Amino acid sequence: MNISDYLKPRNKDSILYKSHSTPNLQKLCFEFNNLLNCIVIIYKEHQQFQAKFHSEEQQEKAVLNEKCINFLVETQLNLQSLKIQLQISIDKSLYFVNQQIKSICEKNIIDIQTQQNLESKNKDFTKKDYLKSQVKHCEHVYESLLSNITCLLRDQLINTIKQHISKISYEFKNFLSQILNFQREQQYSDQIFTYKLIEDYSIKQKEICCAMALNKDNSIIVVGCNQYIKVFEFNKGKMKQIQLLKNKHTNNIWTLNFMKYSKQFISGSYDNSIILWSANQNNQYFYNQKLDLHEGNIYCLVLNIQEDLIISGSDDKTIRFWNRKNDKWFCQQVITDHTDSVFGLSLNEQSNRLISCSYDKSILVMQLSQNQSS
Repeated sequence: MNISDYLKPRNKDSILYKSHSTPNLQKLCFEFNNLLNCIVIIYKEHQQFQAKFHSEEQQEKAVLNEKCINFLVETQLNLQSLKIQLQISIDKSLYFVNQQIKSICEKNIIDIQTQQNLESKNKDFTKKDYLKSQVKHCEHVYESLLSNITCLLRDQLINTIKQHISKISYEFKNFLSQILNFQREQQYSDQIFTYKLIEDYSIKQKEICCAMALNKDNSIIVVGCNQYIKVFEFNKGKMKQIQLLKNKHTNNIWTLNFMKYSKQFISGSYDNSIILWSANQNNQYFYNQKLDLHEGNIYCLVLNIQEDLIISGSDDKTIRFWNRKNDKWFCQQVITDHTDSVFGLSLNEQSNRLISCSYDKSILVMQLSQNQSS
């Protein structure tokens, strides 16, 4: 290779361009190109998917379409940034080349002056020998220079492209996840059914209905209508009243709860009382026991999993625990930490933790003590 060959303008077949074709860099460029192709494909699929939406879903389409456009615009900006960084890297390399050329030229001038002095001393050293040595020296210097430039460009390009591919891949996965989630939501929304009122099975009531409950096998419904409890047989969506329970509560019934392991249910009323109702062999319900220690309306009732503990919340700001002994119920404990009406109660599945909420803007958590028996 001659010195003039190194000074020619670089084309796509030059060493500088070939340096970009190292296996690692080729792989990165290939992956980068595939990523861009995937983005275009996903965007097209997204447009096709949007074409299937109904007119009432225009708002959702607009939101997703905006996200898609924003992602593509951001990707475009990232590519422009990559282009700028590559240009900066190339400019730095060219500056490095120019500095090396300048250094070599200055060194050659010094060498020529030195060699002229040697010539005067050594007449056997011809000018031809000197030129040969200078050509070899320059070739060595330029080969070393190009090797350094190749390594510099390769490392800079690999790091830059890796960073951009990593960033765009992360954003692309997030964007793809959003599209998939939106498609799942859309498919789910297409499958959502709607309830329809069955006029023939509906029942008009003269009284106010504040509470209702279904038994375990969905065959009996009890409804609190003012101070009365209506018992309905429930069969294939049809309700047929079979019993009326009256003269026990004296005010509106606010809560009803069926027991799962016995033919019983409990009712809580504005008359400050809780009543247990039991069914006989003919499935007729009768009054069993009244719990009337509360001094305010009964707003909520819950049963533990063994159904041997009733917990009640009242307008008197207390929570009472009623324990069953020999088929009779007794108040075992009273919680007085709330400062206003207790409206809600909830037990966890193990029935060892109770949560209550109150008009006093507080939620209390209670734990069953370890030394408590079941």
